[in-house]
Amino acid sequence: MDLQIIAQLEAAGLALHGCHARHIQLSCEGKIQPQQGDLFVTDGARAACICPKPISQLFVGNVRPPILEKYPSQYLPFFYRLDKTMLSYGTTRAEFPHDRELERVLKQLARRPDGWDRNPLFSYLRSAAQLHLSLSDVSRHEFEAVVRRLARAAKTMSMGSSSCNYLTNLASRHKQTVPAASVAGGAAYRILVG
Repeated sequence: MDLQIIAQLEAAGLALHGCHARHIQLSCEGKIQPQQGDLFVTDGARAACICPKPISQLFVGNVRPPILEKYPSQYLPFFYRLDKTMLSYGTTRAEFPHDRELERVLKQLARRPDGWDRNPLFSYLRSAAQLHLSLSDVSRHEFEAVVRRLARAAKTMSMGSSSCNYLTNLASRHKQTVPAASVAGGAAYRILVG
């Protein structure tokens, strides 16, 4: 937890429980650029720029999480921030990352949270994690367990080298528009869940 970031967000009038990073950056050519520098954070009504510490400096304690076969309620805000980032990235890119690439990027984040990856998604997931760890007490063990659980979910849903099942399923649960390039037949559609 970073009390300076919390104070900065509170001073800007942001509701901490609803904060998320709004930061998918496009180049002039429309290509997604990696997240660098300050992080733009919003609660939907207000916004602020923060400069979070590296993830390795934000770990608190030595708590070991339970086995994460399901998503325990105390970790739902962290899962939500990472899932929301992946959905935002896929929607901005107009194509969801394939399940195997998603699994690879998440495993890289668990192994080297302050590292770098050729896929810009890594930098956005790292930023979402930095925001969450700035607002909550999370141990390294908890961080790795949550990120590895998401990687396992992507692996489980993978049906080949070009499947995008994890994010397509996630989009359907959140009633998001699925990018055309992620759907067989190529037509964008809005999934309606009953």
